[in-house]
Amino acid sequence: MAIDLLCEIIAQGGRVSAEAYCPQRGYKALIRACLLRETGVIQSVVCMECDGPHDAEVIHHNGRDGYWCPDLGFVPLDRPALTALAPDLTALVAKLADAFACKRRKSTPVHGATWRVGAVETHAGDLAVYLHPRLMTGGDVQEADGAVRSQVGSAYAVILTAAGSLVVPGAKTLHLADVVALEQDGDALVATADLALAIGVQPVLQTGRPNKYGDRLRSIITARDRDGETSSGTNKEARAIQDAFRRKHPGEQAPSIPTVKRYLAAFQAGS
Repeated sequence: MAIDLLCEIIAQGGRVSAEAYCPQRGYKALIRACLLRETGVIQSVVCMECDGPHDAEVIHHNGRDGYWCPDLGFVPLDRPALTALAPDLTALVAKLADAFACKRRKSTPVHGATWRVGAVETHAGDLAVYLHPRLMTGGDVQEADGAVRSQVGSAYAVILTAAGSLVVPGAKTLHLADVVALEQDGDALVATADLALAIGVQPVLQTGRPNKYGDRLRSIITARDRDGETSSGTNKEARAIQDAFRRKHPGEQAPSIPTVKRYLAAFQAGS
């Protein structure tokens, strides 16, 4: 999936070779969504041409780009192999804020490598949403902790990350691939999980009629997929599912398109 690939690239902690990732599934979708961008050329490569693979600095020699191998001498490289790729965290944060309908958004890091995506309203108070690319070291935790402490206090805090699962005091760590998916025919992220429920905020008990959208929508989505009726575009498919709901349950209020797309994204993500 596209988000899994994005997380894999973010986990590298820097620029990567476009050639290594462009054949993979989800790459073109991430480029189209501007979540990945080309950033010049890479600074080093791994030499796999000799008997002992090793890191080598990219150099310019006799009008060619390449690297120096102790066994083989200068090894030239074609331009595509040198193209550097990096995740666009500014775009990612903006799309996360849209996916979770955040308020009090911020478009720059608030402390070190930690970004504040925004805040989500819950019945028990605001849930502050942060992004830290990796939570794998004590330094990562210190940066994220500093970000949480520096912001206006919220009832809850969640830190989304692409790699690692270290815990930040006063916050819950969630993996990006577990909470969002990329639209198959667009450039938006769609929430596949309720952040409040994911961190343990209990929903308000309903005294009225329970919400039955979940099971009913999953049934319709599964049936359309099984019968080969799924439309090629997310928006078109969401409208078709909504129409199918109206036909199957006449007289009842149909779920909104955003609600349908959330269940559709969860189904496509395999959750």
